[in-house]
Amino acid sequence: MEELKRQREVQERANETITAQLEQLVLTAPRSEVPSPPPDIPPAAPESASPSREPRLPPPERFSGEESGCGPFLTQCSLIFELQPSSFPTDRSRIAYLMTVMSGRALTWASAVWEQKSPVCARLEDFTAELKRVFGPPGSDRISSRGLFRLRQGTRTVGEYSIEFRTLAANSSWCHVSLYDAFAQGLSGEIKDELAARSCQGTLILSSTWQRESITEFENGRVPVARRHSGY
Repeated sequence: MEELKRQREVQERANETITAQLEQLVLTAPRSEVPSPPPDIPPAAPESASPSREPRLPPPERFSGEESGCGPFLTQCSLIFELQPSSFPTDRSRIAYLMTVMSGRALTWASAVWEQKSPVCARLEDFTAELKRVFGPPGSDRISSRGLFRLRQGTRTVGEYSIEFRTLAANSSWCHVSLYDAFAQGLSGEIKDELAARSCQGTLILSSTWQRESITEFENGRVPVARRHSGY
């Protein structure tokens, strides 16, 4: 009996030892971690198309109130507004830009109407109209009309004469027929004789001189057979 009791105790101690060893192995063994699913990644927002870069134009020459410079100054500014619309989205921003490229008498006038909150500072069209009224040449249409009456080709080429004629015509309110007659009247005697020699073609040839390719032909001493042209 004593022997069996002792054997049982030995067996129980052995079982306890094995159990402790197993527990130790479980605690020290590396755990195989189940990889967690990757977090949901929101889809990338589509890249918005970058707006095309607007051309950067140099500022116009400062306008100080010279009568002859008013028109070219406003034309240069209008080109900047046309090519850089996002830089000048409102009439007020455009008027403000005009003032930054003014000096002298022109800036003094513009500053006064701006500070007085004049109605002309609300719309670009009203501001430029007032600017022309104050600083532009008086009666530009009448001045252009007198210039067209007096303009003569002289010893210049037809191209040079035509450029000056077109410049005056652009500032006049004359109709096409009147401009046609004035242009013919100002041509040199040699060109008029050449047109007269062409008799029935004369009218068509003269009309074609409004076109650049025909002007070149005249300059080279060749009068082309012309096509009808309704513009000038």
